[in-house]
Amino acid sequence: MSFIVKRLLISLVTLILVSLLVFAAFAILPGDPARVILGQDANEAQVAALRAQLGLDQPLPAQYLQWLTGFLSGDAGTSIKYKLPINLMVASYIPVTATLAAMAIILMLLIALPTALLAARFPDSWIDRLISTLATVFISIPGFFLGVLLIWVFGLGLHLFVAGKYISYETSIAGFIVYLFWPALAIAVPCAGMACKYLRDSLMQQLTSDYIRTARSKGNTPGRVLRVHALKNAIIPAMTILGMIIGDIFAGSIIIEAVFSVPGIGRLLVSSISYRDFPMVQTLVMYIAVVIVLANTLVDVGIKVIDPRVRLQ
Repeated sequence: MSFIVKRLLISLVTLILVSLLVFAAFAILPGDPARVILGQDANEAQVAALRAQLGLDQPLPAQYLQWLTGFLSGDAGTSIKYKLPINLMVASYIPVTATLAAMAIILMLLIALPTALLAARFPDSWIDRLISTLATVFISIPGFFLGVLLIWVFGLGLHLFVAGKYISYETSIAGFIVYLFWPALAIAVPCAGMACKYLRDSLMQQLTSDYIRTARSKGNTPGRVLRVHALKNAIIPAMTILGMIIGDIFAGSIIIEAVFSVPGIGRLLVSSISYRDFPMVQTLVMYIAVVIVLANTLVDVGIKVIDPRVRLQ
């Protein structure tokens, strides 16, 4: 219990530091949101009035406390671009990004787990070398470039989906899932390469342990030794990069959503940045930070629950 409390406190401090960095980053950026909204033809009196209405005329510490208090209370303010409550807009975009991220995580596991087991089953063979080479290639391919390739081959070439024709979950659940499969695949493949290499190396370390030799001496087949005995212990160190991979998935979704015209949090973030909609951008970055920090915390707690002997700093 003390470990969980400690991790939660660390997560809380991390989020506070992130909120300070996010606010400071946008505070020092050039450009006046009031001037952007009103246009270059507005006079100084109009700009000053709008700055006062948005609270931009207050000292930076007061602006930060007002923004942080609103975020924690569930009132992140109003979007400068869309003139709508930010939390209401974020709530309408979250289901799309959450589904995309969940599909990417599932696809990553479906790719990484079997290939890592296969590589460890035949160490130093052509299968192992082929899987390791492909994993390295997958890691090296940028997600947006892979997305463009998928659109070109499977969308424009094989006509398995219509590129850019997003299907809402409100229109068709099946169509929504099918369309999100391709951007999810573009996000999952590079992450799967990383997970595969890490899990394969962890499995190879476990296969040299004494308990593996004992399991083999009892007549267990190589496949059973790998799946039942080695994987259970190899998965624990491999889980340490899971939080980082989840962060990569959410970061990758920002670009991939733009490539596939998916109306999610990433696409909303890009459009808000271009319009200098700072309240929206700050809120979206904080939501993403909360997800990533929470994911890392859950991974650490999960490792501790699975094996209490593991010591995490």
